[in-house]
Amino acid sequence: MKKLEVKSLIKNYGKIPALKGLSFSADGEIFGLVGPNGAGKTTTLNIISGIILPDAGEFFVSEINGIKEKIKAKKLIGYLPEEPFFFDYLTGEETLNFVSSAYKIEWEKDDLLKKWMEDLQLMPYLKNMVGNYSHGMRQKLAIALSIFHNPEVILWDEPFIGLDWPSQEKLKEIMKELKNKGKTLILSTHHLELVEEVCDRAAFILDGKIVWEGEDTEKLKELFYDYLKEEPLGN
Repeated sequence: MKKLEVKSLIKNYGKIPALKGLSFSADGEIFGLVGPNGAGKTTTLNIISGIILPDAGEFFVSEINGIKEKIKAKKLIGYLPEEPFFFDYLTGEETLNFVSSAYKIEWEKDDLLKKWMEDLQLMPYLKNMVGNYSHGMRQKLAIALSIFHNPEVILWDEPFIGLDWPSQEKLKEIMKELKNKGKTLILSTHHLELVEEVCDRAAFILDGKIVWEGEDTEKLKELFYDYLKEEPLGN
């Protein structure tokens, strides 16, 4: 079985369907989830991360049932939400220490993690309060928190938000290093160039269903732009 298996997920918000039997799998690769707002990307990541439950369907993380064995599955997952939450009165270092205590790990002994935080220019700001961080610095801290416990499956929802161009380039390198370590990365994004540069495969989600999946990024761009042509301006 692959590192991540998602099978026939269904999710409704009241009478509004969000996912309509969505299925995909990924294993030791960078897999892109591409689609317009409201397509179901974030709902999918929220289910896999354990934030919400599906109405039907299931998923497996390294053969662990993510619904029946939620805690075990969560330990193998790292999640970067589109809007990370922080306690603004803590410093970056205190935030790392606080979350580390839940995982019973010592992040400061992980030389590779510290190298990545240096690459993203986060380390010099760890003594500063998070409430004083820029949007980009908060994003960098959230990225570090998503991978510092060495998860097998990493879920990133729009990882480029708030990052300047040099940090985006560094993050692409980190993605490839994570893949080379055998990690499975799921990227939810609108950035087709990111998918083209770093993803091994991608899926196009529309109205809660995967309508295309593959390696051909030109086909993905064609589908995305065809969708934009069909949508009225402002939708």
